[in-house]
Amino acid sequence: MNNNNLQRFLLWEEIMEDVRDAEEFYNIRREVLRRSNPFDLSDEKFIKLFRLTKPLCENLINIVRPFVHEPPRRSALTVQTKVLAALSFFGTGSYQEITGASNYVGISQPSVSRCIKEVCNAMNQPQILNNWIHFPRNIEEMQALRTRYASYWFRNNDYNVCNAYT
Repeated sequence: MNNNNLQRFLLWEEIMEDVRDAEEFYNIRREVLRRSNPFDLSDEKFIKLFRLTKPLCENLINIVRPFVHEPPRRSALTVQTKVLAALSFFGTGSYQEITGASNYVGISQPSVSRCIKEVCNAMNQPQILNNWIHFPRNIEEMQALRTRYASYWFRNNDYNVCNAYT
């Protein structure tokens, strides 16, 4: 081997070692993210991140599971991760708080977009939609709903509900 080929070989070996190190780091990071279980958070922090209680979130995951595609790849996003990503987006309206900043979801913006689409499509299935979303069918039902929201708002001073009945 001449000197030029030896230098190329050594450079190639160095590059390949860097690639192996990067792959190892990526795999370790992915495993750490997979092991971060948001259900281990305190109830208060969980609600702040996902806007639902843990039991309600688990219920939602189980409800949409039959309608959300779970690819067989080991590295694929779980139904739980997809639902949590969508809930986080619904609660904040921001992709930035979900992508990378969270140890519990931490996926790319395009992945978050796909999660939102998939979870929304699942929630819009007639089996789910007709079971959970009910609109007032007449004036009396609408007035009763307004009264219920108004009494809740005045009793709890919850400003998040104030525009729900006006």
